[in-house]
Amino acid sequence: MAELKNLVVFAPAGSGKTERLSARYIKLLEAGVPPERILTLTFTEK
Repeated sequence: MAELKNLVVFAPAGSGKTERLSARYIKLLEAGVPPERILTLTFTEK
């Protein structure tokens, strides 16, 4: 991961969004970002 900046994910069901966001969270923690500085928001339009 070159830079750990904001990330927006738009993708259909089953495309790996949760896996990608989980990996991103781990990378942020490994880079020394405190958990309280990480915000993840999800939205589902039904």
